Amino acid sequence: MSLRKIPSLQAACRMIRHRSLLEGLLALSEAHGKAFWLAWPGFRALVAAGPHAARTVLLEERGRFRSRIEGDPVVRLFRHGLLVTDGDLHEALRREIEPFLRGPGLARWVPRILHRTDERISRWVVGDRVDLLEELRLLTLGVLMESLFNLSIEEAHLPPLARMLKAAVAYISPGLWLLWKNGPRRIDTAALDHLDRQIDQWIQDRRRESRRGEDLLSHWTRCEWMDDALIRDQLITLLIAGHDTVTAWLAWTLALLLTHPAEMEQVQAEIRRVVGDRPPTFEDLRRLPLLDAAARESMRLYPPIPVLNRIASASTSLEGLAIPSGVRVMIPIYALHRRSDRWEEAHCFRPERFRNPAAKPSGGFDYLPFGGGPRFCVGASFAWMEGRIILIRILQRARMEPAFRERAARLGATLEPRDGVPVKICELRDP
Repeated sequence: MSLRKIPSLQAACRMIRHRSLLEGLLALSEAHGKAFWLAWPGFRALVAAGPHAARTVLLEERGRFRSRIEGDPVVRLFRHGLLVTDGDLHEALRREIEPFLRGPGLARWVPRILHRTDERISRWVVGDRVDLLEELRLLTLGVLMESLFNLSIEEAHLPPLARMLKAAVAYISPGLWLLWKNGPRRIDTAALDHLDRQIDQWIQDRRRESRRGEDLLSHWTRCEWMDDALIRDQLITLLIAGHDTVTAWLAWTLALLLTHPAEMEQVQAEIRRVVGDRPPTFEDLRRLPLLDAAARESMRLYPPIPVLNRIASASTSLEGLAIPSGVRVMIPIYALHRRSDRWEEAHCFRPERFRNPAAKPSGGFDYLPFGGGPRFCVGASFAWMEGRIILIRILQRARMEPAFRERAARLGATLEPRDGVPVKICELRDP
């Protein structure tokens, strides 16, 4: 066997051992460095493995790469949603959304986030075992619906909606379709059709309201250039991207803190010192560096979106490799975040690295939990605020013990803990 084939063999072994494509990409990234070709029967892509290559694709030469990859299930589902559009339409859609998701106005959402969090915790019972992943899924979905869209979904109606969205997430998750475009797939068409009908109903109800609110859905219905189909595409895009990513991030953060008692105690002590027993405020978020560090380190180890995909819009090159037009380019964020040549003890949970500038790379494109460049996640500020408020409230009110040893990652539309995050509720405090 030639030496050139050894890294690929090592990557295959690592992928099989961990049952993870991401670990294979990490092994190949460390072996090949800046960029390399990934070729399987029926699949070919260039992997922008190093931070400079990622910077080139996402920022410096971004005009040469499109986000819309025709034929991918995510395009068929989102149609003309923000995440799968380019050019003028993307810029126009982004301008309509940004004011609701960033800036000082974010503070107005805190009471609704707290209300939903307290409501979810009130359903827990001391001694019971709950799956934090599923609890957080329902919580973040309720927060999103009530805050951004002013759709007050009753708790009893959240699980059915969550099941519809899980069917949509399963539809767009990586799978055999990457290698076999027309191969058989198990698709819950009934759930997807039901979701489309529900979204259409929300849009029609909002259009009929004589006084529309100041939420994002009402704003879209006032935009003369946005028809029902385009609003539908944005709504389903944000419904999935806006709750599934935060769910995964919070589940990993709590799982990591629960299995690292010293770091958990430091974060809880900081919350007791800064916030005490009262509900957290928007201003409190600036005074919790230990919580911030733990949350950032969680996203380093388990970025909610572990791989970004682009497609070359014209023949170009990257790190000396020629790229024909129409070829997929992958930015393996998971691998970037774990490269041993860029991060000390890269596989370890070390929140202190985000409090010590010398302990983390300074290039900017080594750490991309929200992407990078002009297409930086439009909801990053909202998610960062929402997630920390939820974490504070859960850590204030509940003492839990992990009912698991270690969690492996499952690659779907987001990077979730495989088999959930089961915990035993040991103590609950009144709000």
